[in-house]
This record gives sequence, C-alpha cells and structure tokens, in this order.
Amino acid sequence: MARILFVTWDGGGNVPPALGIATELRNRGHRVRFLGHCQQRQQIESRGFPFTSFRHARPWQSTTAHPGIIGLYAYLAVFTDPGPGIDLVDTVTEEPADVVVIDCLLYGAIAAAERTRLGLVTTERDLDPAGRRALPPPIHYTGVVPHPMPPTPTPVGERTPLILVSLSSTNFRGQRRVLQHVLDALHGVPARTVVTTGTSVDPTALTAGPDTEIHGYLDHEQILPNATLVIGHGGHDTTMRALAHDIPLIVLPMHPMLDQKMIGRTLEGHGVARCLRKNARTDVIRAAADDLLTEGPHRTAVSDLGARIRSHNGATYAADLIEHLPHRQAVG
Repeated sequence: MARILFVTWDGGGNVPPALGIATELRNRGHRVRFLGHCQQRQQIESRGFPFTSFRHARPWQSTTAHPGIIGLYAYLAVFTDPGPGIDLVDTVTEEPADVVVIDCLLYGAIAAAERTRLGLVTTERDLDPAGRRALPPPIHYTGVVPHPMPPTPTPVGERTPLILVSLSSTNFRGQRRVLQHVLDALHGVPARTVVTTGTSVDPTALTAGPDTEIHGYLDHEQILPNATLVIGHGGHDTTMRALAHDIPLIVLPMHPMLDQKMIGRTLEGHGVARCLRKNARTDVIRAAADDLLTEGPHRTAVSDLGARIRSHNGATYAADLIEHLPHRQAVG
C-alpha cells in the first residue's frame, strides 16, 4: 500500500480526472489525500478523500471573473506561484508520501518536487495535437478518465432530441451574454433544452422558450445518457463526457488564450463538432444545431470515437502507471 498525495488547483475540468484516478487507487488499497485551494475542500472531501488547503498559495477562485489581459496574468500567476510548492514540501514533511501526483499547470509545485518521473495525459492521443509527434518516454496517454456510464449507450438517433447547454464553471467574461445568445438561437428548435449555468451566472438573468429548463446546477449524468447535442465552451471534462455518450458538440471557446479553441478545432477535424466564435450570429448557431441534431456522418464519427473512449478506462491505466513508481512523483 502506497501513500499518494494529489496536488491540484481550482480550475474546473482539471479536478474530475484527478478524482477518478484517485478513486481507482483508493479502491486498490492505497492511502490517497489531496492538497489544493480551500474552496475545493467540499468537492474532494465529499468523495471521501482527506484534504489540506494551501497556506502559501496566491488567492484564486475560478468563479471570480478574470477579464482581458489582467485575467491572463492572473492565470499565469497561479501557474507559476511558488506557494503550492512550499505547501507541498510542508505537507510531505508532516506526513510523508510515496508518490506525489501534481497538476501539470502547477509549475511551482513541480519545481518543488525537483524531478518528475511520469507525465499523464488524460485524453485520447489522437485528440491531442501534440500526440502527432514523438514525445519523451515519461509521457503517457492514459485515455479519458470516465464518469460512471452504461457500456453501450442508446444510439443517438433513437433518443428524443435533447440539447444540453453548459459553459464553464470558471467565470469567463461575457458568459451570461453568450448563454443568452445561444438560447435565442435555439428558440423554436424542435428539441428540449436543458441549461446549466454554474455559479458564475444567475439562472434568473436568462430568458428562454417554454421547452427550456435553466438550472444553476444539475448533474450532467442525469442528462447525457439521453442528450443528442451538447453546446459548450470546449472544456475538457464536459467535452470528453459528451463524446463518451456518443454526442456531437457545438464548441464556443470562451477564452482565446486557453485550450478551448484547440479542443474545438480538433474535434471539428474529426467530424464530431462545430467550433464557432463565442459571438457567432444566432442564425449560425441555429444552423449548426439543426445540422447536428439530424442524421449524418457526424453521428457515425462520434459513435466510433465514443466506442474508443469507452473501450478503456483512463483511471485504470493511470493507476497502473502510478503503482509502478514507488517513491517517485507523477505529473497529471
């Protein structure tokens, strides 16, 4: 049995893969605990993991707006902050760890760990543009870390039309405006629509037609098995969950400097999504929705991709790799 410490940060979609791998490791008998931002405590402890808050890290909260160039510098400050590294050293001094799994964007924590032995990329290799070239041997593509789901989803063509609209849990500039724009575009579309706003947008600030439900929070696992289209911002977790349920996507990247546009364009290249500007005209959004809600080659493409994602569990493979690294560090 190994003592394993996960070092994470309040970034939204980065947390579920870490929790999935941690759960697999715990199920194998390992002792797993987390270090991260204080507001992550409830999410992580609710999954049964001990949690320690950063004491030296810069204040950061994903639900706070970080607009424009100032927001970009705010993100960079979090990624390069030495504070998580100080807390990492303090934590393992108080309670030693055999393996440390560090979020790849926490450069300060990685530097404090001195050497990294393993890099885990929790996606399909051919969905990562970097995967087209040879990578150093320590880098491993684990595949998607899935949420619980049926092994064989109902074919999308047999589902009643249902659209899930969900942008980031991180507070990006203009998020409410984009959500309202999407709702305007979907007005009259022959499908039920479910919107989740997260904590960044007040659901009562949006107006929609009679076939639309708007929630502040709703577990997507209640919607995805029956959904036929997902409209999102290109966040990795929701995007991969949609693909795992054979659902095509419309991607509206919310931040030009993050990976959202890259994800959208990559999926568009695989024929399973449309990547549009976040300020795309309503008729453009509506046309994309109409197209993806009907039969076409996109459904075959996304069904093939979904089957590949479901064929192997990224958490299982990542746990296998971590178990073979006693007394070393892993970057996830």
